[in-house]
Amino acid sequence: GMDAHGPGQWLSTNEKVMHVNQITGEAHARGEGIAEVIFKGPNLKLRTTVNVLKVNQIVVDAPAEILTNVAAPPDGYKFSVKLSDSAGHSTESSVNQINAPFDCKVEPSFVGFVEPWSDRAVKKSYCVFHPYSPAQLLPVKSNPKDGILHISVRANLKEDSMVTGSAHALFVKGFYIKEPGMLNLTPSCNHSVIIIGGNTGIT
Repeated sequence: GMDAHGPGQWLSTNEKVMHVNQITGEAHARGEGIAEVIFKGPNLKLRTTVNVLKVNQIVVDAPAEILTNVAAPPDGYKFSVKLSDSAGHSTESSVNQINAPFDCKVEPSFVGFVEPWSDRAVKKSYCVFHPYSPAQLLPVKSNPKDGILHISVRANLKEDSMVTGSAHALFVKGFYIKEPGMLNLTPSCNHSVIIIGGNTGIT
């Protein structure tokens, strides 16, 4: 990109394709096509050509590991999201905005929440899944035998919700000890009674 400092003016040769703030140079794509972005300064003139392509495909890939709400990664499980145009050109390299251009959903929704995220350092996009803890899932009215679920994470383009993609993953619900103070094993006593909640089908 261009890095221009000092007084000057930014402009776009095609406002239908690219709108540029004349003072800050912040640009927003408006439609498909080609436009030139120009900076005019007292002793400087810079220009670059921008080709705006329409994203019409989203591919979502699930993490390789089995998902669980016991000792889940603190940053969540990352479902990679790849955007491409009709010619199959990936737009990963152009993902540099803080706000990702897509929304994310998880089904069933009671297992946790999911949020879009673009990693500017490596130019990758994700739907990040954060599972609810076993204690948070306890009030949910679900089949107690459903200790293992198949969840779906879906991404759809903000500007066109019809452009969407999804991935499925295996989710294993965990359990927790309701009254951990009652668990007291000593050399003279090797058994105790504890109360657990959550997925009691795990062995």
